[in-house]
Amino acid sequence: MKIRSDSASYWIRTALWAFVLLALAKGIWTVVRLSLLPSEGDEPPTHRHVSALSYRITVASDRPLPKAPIRPKRPVLPRSTVRDYHLLATYVGSDTRLAVIEKSGHSHVLQEGEKIGGYTLKEVLDKAAVLERNGKEYRIEMDEKHAAGRSQTSRPAVSVAIPRAVSDRQTIHKEGDTVVVPRTKIREYSKNIGKITKNIGMMPYRKNGKLAGFKVRFVRRGSDFEKLGLRRGDVITEVNGEPLDNFETPMRLLRSADTLDDLIIKVDRNGKEMELEYEVQ
Repeated sequence: MKIRSDSASYWIRTALWAFVLLALAKGIWTVVRLSLLPSEGDEPPTHRHVSALSYRITVASDRPLPKAPIRPKRPVLPRSTVRDYHLLATYVGSDTRLAVIEKSGHSHVLQEGEKIGGYTLKEVLDKAAVLERNGKEYRIEMDEKHAAGRSQTSRPAVSVAIPRAVSDRQTIHKEGDTVVVPRTKIREYSKNIGKITKNIGMMPYRKNGKLAGFKVRFVRRGSDFEKLGLRRGDVITEVNGEPLDNFETPMRLLRSADTLDDLIIKVDRNGKEMELEYEVQ
């Protein structure tokens, strides 16, 4: 029994010494930590209140979205309107009707039924013309400046006795130094303007921005106009002493062509003026 009591007391003393040593080590560590180690980074954790994050989520519904208003499309307008067309002169014959119409600074001589810029010349009146497009009609009037020229009256028709020997000759020919133009030729061309444009081409000639005559673009070989002595590049400036400085004068001369006895055409050829004289029989 004595051996057991000595052994128990030994273990009790050992445990007490171990406890003392642990307490001493703890005390030494506390002193070292407070005096030598930095104060930052060793703070006891603190509990902070953190608010929870919230997100707003919109969930698409099954209802259809409202449709954006549909704007009506504007009609596509033509680049040019009838206001861009100007009536310069008209010719109303028994079988032929012509109109001189200006568009974008360019003049066009048209017969009824011909087209210009998408419009059709439906009818030519004394001082007006009717254009048609897409089933709609547009009337254009001759302005006062050009209509004033129509007040000039042409000479009354004169009955001329033509010798039979001459009337039998239906072509342009020479009698000595005189170029003779049969009256039947004049009547033929005045009734069929299209025949004129097939044999000779002319365009307005402007000088300093003003009309100063008509320039010959081409002359068909062997045609009556070649027999008249007209050449390509000629600028016709006067007819029977009347300057061709407007579009009404040639139209008026065309209307009275059947009454002419003489015809004098002044041309500018390569910068030189010359006169071509003819006798109408």
